[in-house]
Amino acid sequence: MLFVAWLYRQIFHCCRRVDSFLFAPVKTQELQVPVSSLPWLWVGATYPDGVTVEFTNEVNENIEFGMHITPEWLDDIFDLTDVTWRYLDPKTLEEKDFPSTGFVIDDPEPTNSEIKSDSPDPLNNHTE
Repeated sequence: MLFVAWLYRQIFHCCRRVDSFLFAPVKTQELQVPVSSLPWLWVGATYPDGVTVEFTNEVNENIEFGMHITPEWLDDIFDLTDVTWRYLDPKTLEEKDFPSTGFVIDDPEPTNSEIKSDSPDPLNNHTE
């Protein structure tokens, strides 16, 4: 009887490990460039027949600071030809053709609020 209990325990633990491995939540890779730093809200390719296909997530996952994103780069990455690349401008919310000069993804400078610290200024003595 002791052997049966031991065998049941071993099988149970093995099944739990397999279950947690097979059905574990998918770990999403953190984007290298925050979406707020990108010059678009949406990126898509419009085919000559008028069909538009969205590629926003795929483009955003492949972006790094310092990259120069052009329509030619998008054609090479997605192996597409005869498409017009379009994007949604985050400021005007207008759909525009992707500029032939492209975009350079710059790392934004820290703002004044990010530079400020919560600690008091040690050089500023208010006791007189």
